[in-house]
Formats: sequence, C-alpha cells, structure tokens
Amino acid sequence: MSYSKDFRVGVLKLLKSGMTLGEVHQKLGVSISAMEAWKRKERNGEDMGNKELKRKARKFHEKELKKLVEENTDIILEEIAEHFGGSISGAFDACERYKITLKKKEIGYIERDEEERAIFEEKIAALSEAGIPISEIDECGVVQEMVKDKGRSLCGVKIYCKKKGRRSKRTNVIGARINGKHIGVLAFDCTINSDVFEAWFEMWFLPQLPKGSAIKLDNASFHRKSVLYEIAERMGFILIFLPKYSPDKNSIEHTWANMKRWLKSHAKEFATIKEAIYHYFDSA
Repeated sequence: MSYSKDFRVGVLKLLKSGMTLGEVHQKLGVSISAMEAWKRKERNGEDMGNKELKRKARKFHEKELKKLVEENTDIILEEIAEHFGGSISGAFDACERYKITLKKKEIGYIERDEEERAIFEEKIAALSEAGIPISEIDECGVVQEMVKDKGRSLCGVKIYCKKKGRRSKRTNVIGARINGKHIGVLAFDCTINSDVFEAWFEMWFLPQLPKGSAIKLDNASFHRKSVLYEIAERMGFILIFLPKYSPDKNSIEHTWANMKRWLKSHAKEFATIKEAIYHYFDSA
C-alpha cells in the first residue's frame, strides 16, 4: 500500500510521542518494516513523499520495429531481439502489441511474364466493361479417405488421429464459377485427361453457361487449346487462357481449399466422397 507524505509524518510524530512500533502497528495497521524505513529517511534528511517512478523506455520502439519488419519480412524473433538488445519473449510481446503477425505468403512464380499478365488483365477488363459474363474453370483432386487433422484439447495435451499408410484412391473434380455461383461440378473416379475434360466441357459445362459468356482456363497439359478453342467458338463462347504461371488470376482456386476444409469435418457423414462433394456444392 502507498501512504501519503502527511500520513507518514503523522506516524513519525506518534513514535516520537512515546508510542512503540508495535502499538502504532496495532492502531493503524502500518507494517513495522515500513515505519523503520520512514525513520531512516527522516534521519538521512530524505523527502518523506513517494518517489516518482521513472518508466523505463521500451526497448522495442514501434516505428523502428515496423520499419525493420517491412524491410525484411523473413526476420525471426531471435533477430528482432538481437537488433533491439532485448529478449525473444520481449520481441514476441512487442510484435503482438504492435499487431505484427506471422502470415502465409502469397506465392508468385519467377517464370511468369508480367507483360503477358498485363495484357490478360486488359482483356478481362474489356470484357467486364462490355457486360460479358466471365466464368472460371479448374480441377481438383481429393483423397477418398479424408482425415480431420485438427482438434481441440487442453493446453499441453497432444491429440492423435490415424490414417492409412497406403496411398488412398483419389476422386477428381472439375467445376466452374460464374457470378459467384458454382456450375458444372462433376466428380470422377478416373484420371482427368484430354478426352474426359473435352467431353465435360462440351456436353456438360457449356450447355449450363449463358450464351456469349467468356471462359477463363489455365494451361494444364490436358487442356488442348486448339480443340477447346474450336468447341468454344462453335458453341458461341469466348475462351481465354490464363497467362503462364499465374494461378492467382483464377480465383476459383479458393473454392477447392474451402471444399477440402469442409470435407475433413463432414465427409464421414456420407456414404461416399462423391456424395459429400455434391452436397457441399448443392448447399453452398
């Protein structure tokens, strides 16, 4: 407890009047060690008031830390601590305090052609300005035995799951998205090759697509451009291939990540992985 200067002076007056330390303690509840300290201060001519606390300057200065992280996004806590002459735990607390978080990097490919990407963006912008709907196509493989690899437990208690050591069979999915809606989703137990994809493209997907729409497609090896261009043109659609090494230009990629996350929790509720996949898209 912190006592005022006047209170401390009053206690010393009581002691000078003949009261013992024990009697003052019983009467006022002040500890004997505190009263002895006050008596020492008085003998030494020190001020009886509370000492003004001098706050120690933070080692991890906000502006300097943020600049350091901006200049080196790969920096680790040990390096931050060394730079500021602090501890690793101090570096961690500073990062939390200044909202500097560990993030997954957006991966880009060295081989991509920025000029080609710019031309692609101009084409997409022109189609959008013209009011032409743009769809996106992509494929994804799913193992037939999905295992939920995350769970909850008390702090410090490990949790376990089991899966087969042998490689599980895969179900392959082709799907498209247009105006935020998924269409043409179809799951196969076979490998997707050119024949399978072209049959899906012509007989299943295009009949569901509004006439005159544009279609974005990646450069997978089984996407035979000449054949797909011919089918699209014959049926009244515009086909645009993504720039090479540019999966970020096809936002349907996020669909598969969300689907797989859902399947890990819910696939066990269905008789087959296909049923689970179709249920996911029907309810999305």
